Amino acid sequence: MLNRTVWIVLGLIAALAMAGCTSDEPVAPVIPSPRADFRWSGADIAPAMIQFRNLSQNADRFYWQFGDGRSSDLKEPVVRFDLYGDYQVELNASQSETGRASILTKTLRIEPSQASLDSIIVLRFPTQSPISTDWDAADGPDLFVTLTNPDGSLIATTEGAQYYNLTPPNLPVGWAIAPPRGVTLGSNGSWGGFFKVEAWDLDEDGIVVQRELMGAALFDLDSLAVSSGFSESYTLQSGAFWVRIGLKWQ
Repeated sequence: MLNRTVWIVLGLIAALAMAGCTSDEPVAPVIPSPRADFRWSGADIAPAMIQFRNLSQNADRFYWQFGDGRSSDLKEPVVRFDLYGDYQVELNASQSETGRASILTKTLRIEPSQASLDSIIVLRFPTQSPISTDWDAADGPDLFVTLTNPDGSLIATTEGAQYYNLTPPNLPVGWAIAPPRGVTLGSNGSWGGFFKVEAWDLDEDGIVVQRELMGAALFDLDSLAVSSGFSESYTLQSGAFWVRIGLKWQ
């Protein structure tokens, strides 16, 4: 009798186990979360045509924002950037079934392809000439500046528009370069060599005209672009001669 009871209990346990294994309830599939990712290709010099490559996973909807007010819902858009600068590009990759989303932002830097030298401002100059005498001791120098190319050729001179009898309290003084000196980025990615700004004292004594160098500063656009991030104003210091140049990048 005892053995029979044991067999009945074991049978019931087996039946219950089988019933649990044959449940008709559906098992929900596990959907992995989306993961946004992208890269781009194309020359990053304005005007730049950039192809965006979508590397996102587990997503079927995409929304791009390009950091300049424009957007796209294409999977892999091609976008033209006419202006240089840093663009915060954002990709929102989502799943239509679950509504889950992943967002990734990257900084796209577009470099300028043109620069224009458009102004020179003298901030400071040495108060004495190399022979340790004051410039025009009675009343101060008659100041003008010149700007020369890397090859030594003259870009601009302000002789004829000089500042007369200039003294340090009258600084700064400046001139516009007209027309601006345009510089094009070379095919090797360089802006060229060193430009030179020189300050002169113009002495006119009737028939005799003398020009005495007061100070000079060299600069190259490659270094300025890297160090100052395409600023439109750069201050150069060469001893007691300080000068600021104005630039427009395009």
